[in-house]
Amino acid sequence: MNPPADRDTALHLRTMVDSAPALLAYWDTSLRCRFANRAYETWFGTAPQGLIGRSLPELLGAELFALNEPYIRQVLAGNVQTFERLIPGPAGTRRHGLSTYIPAIEHGVVVGFTVHVAEISQLKAAEAALRSSEQRFRTLAECAPIGIFESDTAGNRSFTNSRWQQIYGLTPQQAATDAPSHLLHPDDQAQVLAARDRALTQARPFDMVFRIQHPDGRIRTLHTQAQPLLDEQGMQSGYVGTVEDITDRQQAEQRLRDSEALLDRTGRLAAVGGWQVDLRDGTATWTDQTRRIHEVDADYRPTLEEAIDFYAPEARPTITAAVQAGIDHGQAWDLELPFVTATGRARWVRAFGEVEFENGVAVRLVGALQDVTASRQQRLQLDQAQLARAASEQHAQALDQLLRERSEMLDVLAHEVRQPLNNASAALQGAASAIGSVGALPVVERLERAQAVLATVMASIDNTLAVASLLARPEPIQRTDTDIDLTLDC
Repeated sequence: MNPPADRDTALHLRTMVDSAPALLAYWDTSLRCRFANRAYETWFGTAPQGLIGRSLPELLGAELFALNEPYIRQVLAGNVQTFERLIPGPAGTRRHGLSTYIPAIEHGVVVGFTVHVAEISQLKAAEAALRSSEQRFRTLAECAPIGIFESDTAGNRSFTNSRWQQIYGLTPQQAATDAPSHLLHPDDQAQVLAARDRALTQARPFDMVFRIQHPDGRIRTLHTQAQPLLDEQGMQSGYVGTVEDITDRQQAEQRLRDSEALLDRTGRLAAVGGWQVDLRDGTATWTDQTRRIHEVDADYRPTLEEAIDFYAPEARPTITAAVQAGIDHGQAWDLELPFVTATGRARWVRAFGEVEFENGVAVRLVGALQDVTASRQQRLQLDQAQLARAASEQHAQALDQLLRERSEMLDVLAHEVRQPLNNASAALQGAASAIGSVGALPVVERLERAQAVLATVMASIDNTLAVASLLARPEPIQRTDTDIDLTLDC
């Protein structure tokens, strides 16, 4: 034996035990301390020397000893015990400990037990933080408007939230066991499964839009995104992802596209465009038709001042005053003004506008712009036509007056002139007969010449009255073919 060497070994062992942060002690079957390291002073405020001979109930106190007593009985029965315990200490400290009781057996008889207690406070705090984090995640997942899932590398789901289950129409039990691939639309199934398999085997993100046939028979469109999960060694351990039912959004987007297309078509047909100006930052928004009216590029973004500069110089004070009155007093405007496009073409536009207010402050101008060049030209042509019609009506009235006066003159000619001539012709004929009976032939010849002259005058009057009567007839003159020689012979 070598007592100095033994003492050195014992000293080294003591130093090692005292430097350990865990509790190390030996208790006999009467629960008296026979050895304790320096960690007991830190945990319980009692130096190791002061523990020798003290009982375990005295050290732990009645409450903590009662909790540990079942494990003490088991270790004294020869069974190793491991358990966790929250251990109170001096100045109100509390430590989580992982306790291990190891029986000391000599010749088959338990003569005591070794206690090893490692502090796991940080581990328990990490576990608590992890539980809290998981609880927050699950709470958030249940509140999320999108489906959330987690799966292993084989695609088996380890978690789904209630929204995921609603989207696929599966119960929680079905979501945990049934693969939703049977719900895939037949036209999409092969493509979706192939993309999923590639993502799983290559540890790549998955992002795809596809259709499913819901258990209630409806066709729904889903957007699924997933990212691979990696363990500490960078190896793929599964996937976490989201699924969103975008059916309603797609339908709304399609309705919006249809509405915008209809608005664009009607805007083209009516030559009406819309516009908006944010007074807070000065940005202007134009519809496509508004840009077409201005003859600018599709990406043109003007300021309010640049938009006003498109009006003809003589019209700018008018539109500027209207806009300012709208901002100051909330007055809407409806103006028809000359306008010059970006290509220099002179046009006429009808400008509508009003102001939107928030808390009494003007924040936005909104309105419409209509190209009225064609309608304005039509109005001008209509005005000219109306003036011409009025002149024509006035001319017709004057002509009608002339016709009435002519008719009156012809009546006078027919009654006041022709009738006396008839009477004179008859008198001449009677005088010629009377004088001829007495043999005054020279006189008779003169009377006959006078009668012939009267006949010529009366024929001219008759022709004039006939032509006037023909022109005064309401029906159109009809053309009739005739033989002039036959007419003259008659």
